[in-house]
Amino acid sequence: MMSIVEEAGKFCEEVLAPINASGDAEGCTWEQGVVRTPSGFKEAFRAYADGGWIGLASDPEHGGQGLP
Repeated sequence: MMSIVEEAGKFCEEVLAPINASGDAEGCTWEQGVVRTPSGFKEAFRAYADGGWIGLASDPEHGGQGLP
């Protein structure tokens, strides 16, 4: 469990923290029925998904870790 917490901290430090400024400065916008996110948010979400973070609470039978 501690390794997951350490990796989560590293992900936050290396991926999420650097885009806080663009998130604050640009914000999200609504353009012709489409939500636009600030610079770096799409790539950060892709890194989050590719890193398997989305499935941590999923059942191990379905590829998750079964975490609360």
